[in-house]
Amino acid sequence: ELLESLCGASCFALRKIVDRQSRWRPRAQRFDSLDESGRARAAALADNLGNSLRNLRHVEGPIFSLLLRARGRQVSTDADAPASGQAALPTDAGCADQVAAGLADNTSEGGAQQSQGLGGCVEIVHLVDATAGDLLGLWAFACMRLQKLVLLNLPATTPGNTVTAVTKFLPRAPKLTELQLDFQFFDPSAWELEALEALVNQVQAPPSKMQKLLLEWCRLGDAG
Repeated sequence: ELLESLCGASCFALRKIVDRQSRWRPRAQRFDSLDESGRARAAALADNLGNSLRNLRHVEGPIFSLLLRARGRQVSTDADAPASGQAALPTDAGCADQVAAGLADNTSEGGAQQSQGLGGCVEIVHLVDATAGDLLGLWAFACMRLQKLVLLNLPATTPGNTVTAVTKFLPRAPKLTELQLDFQFFDPSAWELEALEALVNQVQAPPSKMQKLLLEWCRLGDAG
């Protein structure tokens, strides 16, 4: 309700919104607990934040993962793709293709964007517990201003799918200079070196402006 109030108020100068939440404590309100009307409301809010708060440049925290997951579910449904809002990004084998399809389906003829949305206005995004649905919600429109993207607490299973999805996204964020992927645990046997190599190649390929690439893992309970 607070975010909806901000969209309806004259907060034209608002540039940063942070949802403070410990990454080690479960979120009280989760996407799974929302009914269809709640998800539709969250998806609409994801768009309204970008369209109403035109100077918003920094969003951070779990609430934005929830909003973008709802938006991504909507994109996936519109594209007649399997809904992936509840599937963890790295375990969804079709994630990268869904992201690409979502981007194409939300671009009008001639390449003009239908709407700015949240992804079209922000420069810095920190998401926690990212899923394939989150990525579709963020990348439904070209992120022409995005400079820093942080995906925290990613599931450790099949990280190659995560890396592949991110690799396909990079051309949609031409000003991105910093990328951080933070996985829950490190399992060497789960990594696909080809996917990681493709990411590194994309990061270095012109006209990339990438200056900083971080791959991190949670230390708690992890022998690695």
